[in-house]
Amino acid sequence: MLDNLKLNKQSLIVLLVLACAFSFWGGTKYALGRLLQTPAEIVLEDPVKMEKPEAVQEKKKTIFVHVAGEVEKPGIYELEEGARLEEALKLAVPTAEADIDTYLNRAAILKDQDKIFVYKKGALEVDGGGLAANPNIFVVNSTTTIPAAGGKINLNTATLEQLDSLTGIGPSKAQAIIDYRNSKGGFKSIEELMNVKGIGQATFDKIKDQVTI
Repeated sequence: MLDNLKLNKQSLIVLLVLACAFSFWGGTKYALGRLLQTPAEIVLEDPVKMEKPEAVQEKKKTIFVHVAGEVEKPGIYELEEGARLEEALKLAVPTAEADIDTYLNRAAILKDQDKIFVYKKGALEVDGGGLAANPNIFVVNSTTTIPAAGGKINLNTATLEQLDSLTGIGPSKAQAIIDYRNSKGGFKSIEELMNVKGIGQATFDKIKDQVTI
């Protein structure tokens, strides 16, 4: 009787162990099956939130302009593309005698290779046309020439062809005048012509009534 009781107890323990093992095995198999049936979800990091390398700023384009005439610092200036005439004037510093409001368009946008010549007050009182009729002319380049008062040729704005037309001035001397003008930032007086190589007192006397600044 006692032996049968022990046997039944051992059998019950074995059954319980087998039941637990079967239950664990079944649960594991079910979970694995569910995992295999569920499609894998790939999570990509939001590109907006991703750390981006520091942006390389594009270098702004620049232009070069020449400022001459009634300014304290004549010369060539480098400015950002789209710069206004006012910016160039601030760098060149107009003198007290400079006329920067009569004919200069200080809000105008500059372009590469522009030349801005600043005149003295009253120097450009042109009757019947000229700057009086064209107040926005302010630069001198290959296609633009500021007229001189009284029909005289302006030494600071004249083209090579205009200078060549002066009495006793050929192409070589005309180019010498332009080279001198560019190196000095313009003529301060017509007498300064005699500082140009090849132009002496005799030549100056022939053309002094034909030129102005």
